[in-house]
Order: sequence, then structure tokens, then C-alpha cells
Amino acid sequence: MVAFEKHLVLPNIKIDPSKEPPEDLLEKLPHKKMQIVVCRDWARPELTTYLNEFVKDTRENTRKGFPESVLEAITKLILINDASLPEHLKPDDNPASEFAIKKWELPKGF
Repeated sequence: MVAFEKHLVLPNIKIDPSKEPPEDLLEKLPHKKMQIVVCRDWARPELTTYLNEFVKDTRENTRKGFPESVLEAITKLILINDASLPEHLKPDDNPASEFAIKKWELPKGF
């Protein structure tokens, strides 16, 4: 399991906009409900907010965390979703943008 306080380094990949979520990443999500929400809310800013709740520790260190492959899939979905948003809907202060600039390294505390 990946602890929230550790950094996850993803390989350098090109982030291209997508009309629908990549199937290979959807399959890595541990819950069917997550898959449904990702498909329903794809290319909407609300999806980034929803997915960020799974990578932020909002329970005062009481979460076990996800396996690294799941955390990586969620992170990639955030980045691809943000790239897929219409320009006027792209968030300015999205944490995904922050770690994309830092060579795919999650900010401390994730």
C-alpha cells in the first residue's frame, strides 16, 4: 500500500485530451461506483474534485491508502480529465497541475 505521506513518481507520459476515460485506467479502480462516476462525469471539473478526495488524507491519517497501481491510475485520470476540459473550465489551482509540473511527483502530503 502507498502511504499518503509518500511521493508517487509516475513515468513521463504525454497527457492528451480524451473524449472518454481510458479503459485500462478504469479497470484499475477498485470500486464499480468509482468507475461509474468517472464515466458519468468525464471532462467535467467535478470529476477532478471527486478523484482528489481519494488521494488526499481527509481522515487524519486513518486511511490505509490504495495500492500504488490504483493511486497511479487515479492520478493519471485526474491529469487526463483536466487536459480534456474545455479551456474555460480548466481549474487554476488544481493539485494535478502542480505535480504535473514537478515531473509527476505528488505534492508532500498525498
